[in-house]
Amino acid sequence: MGNRVRIIQYGQQGFPGPAFFYMGRFGEFLHVPLYFWVIQSEAGAILVDVGVSAKQAVELNTEIVERFGEEAAWKIPPEKSPEAQLADLGIELEGVRHVILTHLHGDHSLNITNFPNAEILMARTSWEAISAPAHPGLVPPSQFPYPVIDFLRGELGKRFRLIEEGAEVFPGVRCFRMGGHSPDLTVVTVETAAGEVILASDAAMFYESLELGWPSNGYNQLEALRALDWIKERDGIVLPGHDWKVLERHPEGVIG
Repeated sequence: MGNRVRIIQYGQQGFPGPAFFYMGRFGEFLHVPLYFWVIQSEAGAILVDVGVSAKQAVELNTEIVERFGEEAAWKIPPEKSPEAQLADLGIELEGVRHVILTHLHGDHSLNITNFPNAEILMARTSWEAISAPAHPGLVPPSQFPYPVIDFLRGELGKRFRLIEEGAEVFPGVRCFRMGGHSPDLTVVTVETAAGEVILASDAAMFYESLELGWPSNGYNQLEALRALDWIKERDGIVLPGHDWKVLERHPEGVIG
């Protein structure tokens, strides 16, 4: 399989420990990396999530700091902003043809409106779970950027395409709804010459989450636990959503 997965770390953010380790790590404040991923394939560059631009971070940090404190601010230097790092790879925003969204938390989705020509893909069950949640009170605007949800509603049937869970979206690329941390949370698997790469996103924020079977705080803890088990059972190359150790294990930033 000719797919390669490139890891893009575009900034960092801090939050209290219990946000990342359910009912644990009290008294700790963890500063974690922010990632998105580029699948280099026969179909061209496929982005998995789109991150937050440095400009968006500046615009929104005032509100974030007011709600959560200075340590929770997005720290995204201009040279690490997604568009800057994509340009370094020879990828212009206008030239991106495909984006897969793992879920709609802001650090994964907020930049989506800056890709004017991209087909946007999301698992059908994930979109249904977030666009009409069973418990709307657990899908607050502070966690889900409603402008992104409204934008996607407007693009549904146009650039925004829903895909069936587990279907091969591109050669060797599949999406599976997990839920748990977020009702729409999706894991993306990619077949490469090095083996199956599992883009765990926030279904497994850290390698430690998998080792200890310890999910993050979120929407549905039973789903979150099942997601960790599912990832472990596949025995692939796992890329957690917010672990600095990803860069230690894959210092070249590319797999496949």
